[in-house]
Amino acid sequence: MLAGLWLALTLTADVGDDPSLELARQTTFVAPEGALSFDLGLTTAGVTGSDGSDPFVSVTVYGVLESPDDLDGPLPPAINRRPPLAIADLETPAAGLVRVEIPVRPGPQFDDQDRLLLPIAGVYPVTIELRTIDGPIVSAITHVVRTPTDAEAEARSTDDDRPLAVIVRVDAGGPIDPRAATTLLAANPDVAVTVVLTAGAMDVLAADPALAAELAAAVAGRPILAETDPDLDPSSLAEIGRPDLYANAVAATLDRLRTLGLVGADDVAVLAGVPTAEGVAALAQAGVGTIVDLDGQGTEAGTIVAAGASVRVVPIDRATTADLDGGGIHRANRVLASLVLATETNPVVLATPQPDRTESDADGTDDGAQAALRALLRALAEPGAPAAVTVDDVAITQRLVPAERPAQDLGAVADTLERIEAKLATYQGFDPGGGNGANDRYGPLMAAALGRDQRPDDRLGTLRALESAIDSDLAVVALQDGQAVTLAARSAPIPVVVESRADGPRQVMLRVRSDTFRSEDDRRILEIEPGTTSIDLRLEARSLGLSPMEVEIWTPDGSTMLASTVFEIRSTAIPGLGLALSAGAVILLGMWWVLDARRRRGQGPDGQDDVDLDLSESTTDPTDRARLPSLH
Repeated sequence: MLAGLWLALTLTADVGDDPSLELARQTTFVAPEGALSFDLGLTTAGVTGSDGSDPFVSVTVYGVLESPDDLDGPLPPAINRRPPLAIADLETPAAGLVRVEIPVRPGPQFDDQDRLLLPIAGVYPVTIELRTIDGPIVSAITHVVRTPTDAEAEARSTDDDRPLAVIVRVDAGGPIDPRAATTLLAANPDVAVTVVLTAGAMDVLAADPALAAELAAAVAGRPILAETDPDLDPSSLAEIGRPDLYANAVAATLDRLRTLGLVGADDVAVLAGVPTAEGVAALAQAGVGTIVDLDGQGTEAGTIVAAGASVRVVPIDRATTADLDGGGIHRANRVLASLVLATETNPVVLATPQPDRTESDADGTDDGAQAALRALLRALAEPGAPAAVTVDDVAITQRLVPAERPAQDLGAVADTLERIEAKLATYQGFDPGGGNGANDRYGPLMAAALGRDQRPDDRLGTLRALESAIDSDLAVVALQDGQAVTLAARSAPIPVVVESRADGPRQVMLRVRSDTFRSEDDRRILEIEPGTTSIDLRLEARSLGLSPMEVEIWTPDGSTMLASTVFEIRSTAIPGLGLALSAGAVILLGMWWVLDARRRRGQGPDGQDDVDLDLSESTTDPTDRARLPSLH
């Protein structure tokens, strides 16, 4: 396991305290007639040989490696060593650094010992040692790649090159924070990378617009992705019929990037795992055609076609990313060496280390991770380096099967979620001045409860607590108890007192329920100020006597009753219906009197009705005439 690791310190008896050799910069890809360059940080105070001579630097090249497995094997035999380099003769490019620059040669010119022999194109281990005449004091190992000559290039196919997609994950508390990312990207403007911002990084940029502008300039048109906050699973949301929540989260993330002056890749999202068929449809609804899996645990690259849509799955290469983890330039060179040695041609997707996998320095920074990424990007800009691509340019040929089940089960919270959203919509009408603020307060908490990192019990508990909080926000209006009221007129107002504990005006709907009273204020929308408000409720009585009347306060949409009270009302006035009935009775009585009077005028003195008969015309039969009554 020597490759890619710092070798142990070897001290002589005359060695001083803490000698060190740090590789600060190097040439990774060297042309056949080019030169290797190493910038070294050396600590040599008190270091001398047994004869009192000064220490020196030695560079040794080992045999070319044949496969990626050789990176973890023993070093091949040394093929040549540069004669000792006196430290005092080395160039000093910066304070605390010395530069070792050594020409290389492709052929066996054995008489040219000042040039290192790299006979064929390939990966060579190289050791750099601080030595005395007694042996090595401290050493480091790295890898260099000799690029092919024209003849070697013609003999090989360019299809053998394995491209690399580098994802720079920018996190406020991670190894690459927004400031470090800005510096790294600005220093390597021509290297294709994909930038992923965490929610914490966006918080930092929102608080520092100048830094956000610098990052936007440093990105220079390269793809920017942002992790949705929280991390939502479209497959799970689609299963409960709410894919719109994921689409909303993606849209909100893109909007937030725009407010920072950054242009996000609207068709690429950060998402762990393989979606279900319903999840593929949800991703399509959100406008996402490619997902980048930064975890890469058990995920393969490929395309999923389902539900009339398709999505490309691009996971990171965990082994390659692990090679970069731990920091240091030698780590970056190991990654590049593995790409050159690989027999596969499919792209490798590498992400900067996650915060929880990176050991930070004592001061809380991670200079090693930054140095590794800095070296990697610098090397990718060198002639002969593997092709750098962005995640949307990663070639995908494999077809994947959708997941059978979503990553989490949201069935238990579906009903609660529906109630919460209905109450939030109700609250918007109740508090017209700040109803959308309720979404700002409760929306993120609701979404957080649906995140992947929530346990089922915690998720349901959080949603229930949110529902209770919304209920409390609505329960700020009360009615004073109704009183006994006497209504002396057919139509008159009665006072209704509303109390509000809200911090601003609230809109409510007034409801009146009674079998014997009618109110034109029923279903009236009112604006109630904080404190006590008296409302004149206009009533019209339908009958005499004592009867209850219920007064209620509802939300404007009529979905939630906020308060109610009952008034006992006695009506002593003849209401409109009674007056109409009485008038009708008088009219009927008058009509009867007129008719009766007419009938009485038609009777004789003895009370018999007067009858005037014309017997000659009524009958001529004597028999009939004999049966007629006598008329006197």
